[in-house]
Amino acid sequence: MDFRRLLKHTLIYGSGVWAGKLIGFVMIPIYTRALRPSDYGVLELISRTTDVISLVLGMGIASALLRFYADGKSDKERARVVNTAIAFAGGTGIAAALVLGACSSAISGLMFSSAGYGLCVRLALIAMGLELSIAAPMAMLRIHERSVLYAAVVVGRVLVALTLNIYLVVFLRMGVMGVMISNLIGVSLVFAVLIGAVGKSWRPRIDLRLLRAMLAYSLPLVPCSFAMFVLNFGDRYFLRAYWGLQVLGVYSLGYKLCMVMPGVVMEPIGLAWSAVVFTLADREDSGRIYARYFNAFMFCVVFLGLWLSAISRDLVKVMADRSYWDAYRIVPVVMLGLTAWAASSVFELGTLLAKRTYYRTLGHLVSAVVVTAAYVLLIPRYGAIGASWATVVGFGAMAMATYVFSQRLHPIPYDLRRATMLLAVAGGLYGACHLLPGAGLALVAPRTLIVLSCPLILYLLGYFEQDDITAVKGVVKSALHRAAGAVGRA
Repeated sequence: MDFRRLLKHTLIYGSGVWAGKLIGFVMIPIYTRALRPSDYGVLELISRTTDVISLVLGMGIASALLRFYADGKSDKERARVVNTAIAFAGGTGIAAALVLGACSSAISGLMFSSAGYGLCVRLALIAMGLELSIAAPMAMLRIHERSVLYAAVVVGRVLVALTLNIYLVVFLRMGVMGVMISNLIGVSLVFAVLIGAVGKSWRPRIDLRLLRAMLAYSLPLVPCSFAMFVLNFGDRYFLRAYWGLQVLGVYSLGYKLCMVMPGVVMEPIGLAWSAVVFTLADREDSGRIYARYFNAFMFCVVFLGLWLSAISRDLVKVMADRSYWDAYRIVPVVMLGLTAWAASSVFELGTLLAKRTYYRTLGHLVSAVVVTAAYVLLIPRYGAIGASWATVVGFGAMAMATYVFSQRLHPIPYDLRRATMLLAVAGGLYGACHLLPGAGLALVAPRTLIVLSCPLILYLLGYFEQDDITAVKGVVKSALHRAAGAVGRA
């Protein structure tokens, strides 16, 4: 496998995601001063509800597109896969927007015991319908490794949302409604761009036999996606019921800070990796490649998670309004749970390679049951902290279940000793960071310096393989050479 190519596309995909996360950081002081914690809680609940509806209605068609396109033996077969996936996703999205939009007041009543947020819910559902429609075209950009266009679409959407949010939420004081309007406009523009990008090569034709085969592959992933929703966001509904929108809003801000890690590391690396992972399966050294990927991936996950956990109190106190300051308390705990999620996202590869996705689903469903029990036991008594520890329990169960099932179906020689070493070093450095008393901007630099010692310590302990070090050096050297050439031409 060409690790340099994987790194290249990861960096390009990441540029879009990272720009979005950076802008999201910029919006934190704006949101927390323009929106009360209860308003932030309303926004979170609407967003999470449309997310779970989207997971169910999307039927995993984008995942099926990636798998069946890779299996295509000719351009004609691959064209049938593309046409079927895009037509099905678009039709589902439009139907969802029309039908559910008409039920927005009832959905608002279920969430808030009031129809007062009905219009906000309707706008969110229309945006959700458009999101469903663009899932397959976005997957096509990944298949063809059009990572620059992918990143441009993501960055453009985020910039539009930022501009509109500042105008509607800050200047016009439209609150939650302003956020919904800006999100709808942003996804509408992306929809228009993608229709233009794929319109020439796409024909609105559905091959029913192929669709049945694709859904047979992807539908077992839908309960899996629902279970992931329960693991990531089910606690919001328990917090709303037992502790109210105020606590939910503060908790959601802390969780948003934690989700920087999946957005900056898991998503861009996953986007690049998913486009090539199945093409490696027939190689004799595929097991070693997958194991190397796990080591490198988990280092990136733990390194960023450690840094965010170490400076979370400083960031929240600098960026957020005082009413949100308790949000930092959940960050290290939730980050531990997200680290287990990251590991399971690699462990599940065995079930995918064996095309036995129902085992993956079974592992996720068991974990969803475990985390729901943890929500019931911990949230009524301990509130936000209980919710964060329930997240650790749930994702920990998922990592263990996924590992066991996958290794039985398609064994991969993961080096768990290295993973244990990584977690031990990170835990020690986190403790060292908090030997520094107090919180504030002045402590970000010394805590960051402590975190930066992590790769050096791991290098001395032999965590990194020489092949990976050589690959990274090659990418850095190439980037510096191009930068020097650009400066010389200027």
